Amino acid sequence: MSASFPGAVIQSTHERMEECAKVAVPKNLVDSIITEGVNVVYAYTDTGKSYFARRVMYHCACGARIPGVQTDLKPGEHLKVLYIDPEQHNANLKGFLPFHHKLSQHDRELINANTREVRSPDGFTHNLQSFIQAIQHAINQGTHTDLVIVDGFQMIWGRQHNLSNAAEMEGMLGEMFKDLKGAKSLLLLGQVTRAAFNQMNTVMPGPEGSTKLEQYIQGNLVFMGKPKRDPYKRFFVHRKQKLSWGKQSYAEHMPSFVLVYGDEEEPFYGELPSFTYAQWNEQPESNDPLKITLQQAYERGDDMTAAENIYMSHMHTCKKRDSARKGIQRLGFKFKTPAEQRPSQQKLIP
Repeated sequence: MSASFPGAVIQSTHERMEECAKVAVPKNLVDSIITEGVNVVYAYTDTGKSYFARRVMYHCACGARIPGVQTDLKPGEHLKVLYIDPEQHNANLKGFLPFHHKLSQHDRELINANTREVRSPDGFTHNLQSFIQAIQHAINQGTHTDLVIVDGFQMIWGRQHNLSNAAEMEGMLGEMFKDLKGAKSLLLLGQVTRAAFNQMNTVMPGPEGSTKLEQYIQGNLVFMGKPKRDPYKRFFVHRKQKLSWGKQSYAEHMPSFVLVYGDEEEPFYGELPSFTYAQWNEQPESNDPLKITLQQAYERGDDMTAAENIYMSHMHTCKKRDSARKGIQRLGFKFKTPAEQRPSQQKLIP
């Protein structure tokens, strides 16, 4: 027979196994990188964490799912999302307006009903205590706690702590989880450890305060990388995963998921990973099949429509000609140049 105490339960193993049988498996919200529970996504500065997190909010709160993403959210199932943003100016979000404006009226109504934001009025949180009180108020209301996104948790709770000190990191995490108590799922955005800036892409970087963070986060701890091979993609590698501890060699670990920058009306779409972690961080090979085929088409004098067909046949998740055209331009090909004016060898841009 079990007995409960504040902070502890005494029971037999059989009783615990009976309880385990009744517990549902956590849902995958965005593939395996964001699930029910606690999730930390960390990256180098200017990788696009905030842009990605805002797209996740739309993905969960209305019917605008990220194309190509596996999710356990059923059609018509929407989460109530709280987005905590301590530093973004409104001007920084103008790039999201084309995507927001193209939503259906129904999806806009859902975004209005299902999301709330706690933000700084001037783009930087000067009164930290007041800002945390606003977070506590929003959490205590309990209306938008299905998923709470914290865009820069180290900026809020880590400002008064030395995150390289294990004891202070532990104190910061304790304060943060106390303030966020009541959230059903969390997405925390963080930075890489400061030492990793000197390593850049040579090794798998750890998150700031990594030792204690890995111990405390009983969920997903995911690195978001910007590859040298294709800077218009983002790959995600688990450092720690909810259902299994990652023991792989990260130098060769296959990322769990890859996002591709689309166009203004669809910021991202997903695709299966095609390279290991180490390969993503290599410079693109000169014998890349897509580039070779486009080079041949360029030298034959093919027009942009033919080039778009080639691009979409190689990039199977690319379904829009506008996206294909931008991808071709990023590779350095100028198919609008008349055939007679084209050089015999086009210099490729990595």
